[in-house]
Amino acid sequence: MKIEIILEKKSVHIRLHIKAEMKVVAAYLLAMLGGKTVPSAEHLKDILGSVGAEADDGRI
Repeated sequence: MKIEIILEKKSVHIRLHIKAEMKVVAAYLLAMLGGKTVPSAEHLKDILGSVGAEADDGRI
């Protein structure tokens, strides 16, 4: 999954280059906030698993 995050003074623009479920996008952003500059699929699965959610490998 390729996600571009563009920070401007008053807004944040996020461009998704493939379709992804919102929970995966949220996990990706949480991983980035946690200091992972390029979160792996395992990081995302760990985050989703911590709240009882599952991730489809084909959607990460």
